[in-house]
Amino acid sequence: MMLRHSTRKGTRMKKLLEQSLIANAASLGYHWIYDAEYLETKAKQGSLLFGTPNPEDYLKAKEAYFAYPSATLGDVSVQGSMMLWLYHGLQENPSLTVEDYHELLYDHFKPGGAYQGYVESYAQRWLAQKLATENEQAHFPSPIHDDHLVGFMPYLVTKALGLGLDLAWQFAQTFTQDKHYLAYYQMFEFYFDLVSSKTHKEAIKEALSQVPSEHRAVFEAALEMKETEAFVSLYHLRTCAYAQALPIIIHLAYHATSLEEALEKNMTIGGNLCDRATYLCALLTPVFPMPHAWKDKVQLNFMKKGPTR
Repeated sequence: MMLRHSTRKGTRMKKLLEQSLIANAASLGYHWIYDAEYLETKAKQGSLLFGTPNPEDYLKAKEAYFAYPSATLGDVSVQGSMMLWLYHGLQENPSLTVEDYHELLYDHFKPGGAYQGYVESYAQRWLAQKLATENEQAHFPSPIHDDHLVGFMPYLVTKALGLGLDLAWQFAQTFTQDKHYLAYYQMFEFYFDLVSSKTHKEAIKEALSQVPSEHRAVFEAALEMKETEAFVSLYHLRTCAYAQALPIIIHLAYHATSLEEALEKNMTIGGNLCDRATYLCALLTPVFPMPHAWKDKVQLNFMKKGPTR
């Protein structure tokens, strides 16, 4: 497949990444709580954004996974952390190779490494193979066929730095061989090209032309259906796979009247809140302003090179 390249650089694209990571951090307090009814009840008591994970919430919810017990305000999900590592790695070395990227991941994920926190399944499998190789243990390495949103992480980083889609796909293949990611890269590219001259709804509609035909029905429904919970329930979209997460992101972005409203709605759906919020904010950053107070809440220190939880 011939890939279109993004060459725009400067503060606008870095703002896209920065604000996307703020949205990730803002959503960590209820990340991986799947009980939408519980979250709706909590939301009536006040905003769910900018909380920190509370074990009581995870015990009370019908279905939840408490993965970030040590998180503090401003921390990001593991995918957000990986985004930062790659961003800083490419800032220091725009010629960063896939092998360099693997060493970067290994330095963080290995036992006693720089990262102390939850490691998702695809990274656990990759690390097990890497450790076996490092320790010269007999093993049978095999490609990792993951379908998480992590496959879009290199896209957003290379977009921010103007380094092109081919490089993003090279990095993404660390965890997946699913070429549908490439079609969705194109969807994002079409949207970002169009949204400066069209309404965000028009841009989203036209960008959906890049969605693989076998996935298109749920994306068309994302635009047609206004009731979020009805849409999510009808298409069983609360899991972490991109085939479930992307339609929610498109639905929330299309019907959004503000960035805050869209991110609050994302919180009440449940599931992979942080990583959906990352790409939802990326889509809406060219459209709606981010409240200035949000930037103060997370101090923006995570965009500077340094240890990440």
